Amino acid sequence: MITKLPKSRHGDERIITNNGGGCYTVEGPSLFHRCITDNDNKTIGFDFEGGPCLVVGDHLQEIANSPIIEELIPECSTKKNWAKVTVIVKDHGENHFEER
Repeated sequence: MITKLPKSRHGDERIITNNGGGCYTVEGPSLFHRCITDNDNKTIGFDFEGGPCLVVGDHLQEIANSPIIEELIPECSTKKNWAKVTVIVKDHGENHFEER
């Protein structure tokens, strides 16, 4: 497991953890977040307060090689004012935390 700590546009840390196998967790402080769903109620977008806004089909820009987001799974958090989402990417390489 490797973790990277980029910042939102408000200066809040977004913790990106590589869980292996093309699965990442993105989480951090957020007073609110938005989930964008399709007609089948599947999450196709997840927007943290202050960013990033993650969308299925877009690149996960915070990661080297910018893998394409294949699936977003919102997660419940026990922390107050905390948002968390699991991100599944198409490129399943394990070396995505190289410096950009």
